[in-house]
Amino acid sequence: MVTTPAAYAWSSYAANAGELPDASLSPHAEYSTFASKEAYRRFCAESDEAQFVTAIRDGTNAGYATLIGEELKSRLAGAVRRPLEPGPRVTIGNEPESLELDF
Repeated sequence: MVTTPAAYAWSSYAANAGELPDASLSPHAEYSTFASKEAYRRFCAESDEAQFVTAIRDGTNAGYATLIGEELKSRLAGAVRRPLEPGPRVTIGNEPESLELDF
C-alpha cells in the first residue's frame, strides 16, 4: 500500500483532485457526489480504520472477494471455481502451540 493516493502511479487521484489533467478519464458516479475537487481531496486525506485496511490486505493476499457486494459476489460464485471468502476457522487444541486452520 502507498501512503497517499497520489503516491500510487496508476491512481486517478491526480486528475480527480485537479492536480494533473487526464483526458482518458471520465468521472464515475461516486466521484460526482463530491461538491468540489477540494472535498474529494479532503475525503482522500482521511485515514481508513486499521481493521478495514487489514481486511483489504488479507482478502487481496488470499485472493478472496471479501469487500464486494453480495449481488456481485453471488454472480461471481457461479463463474469461478474457487472460494470467494475464507471458510470457517478451526482451532485444534487450546495450548499455545494450537494449530489454526482456515477452510
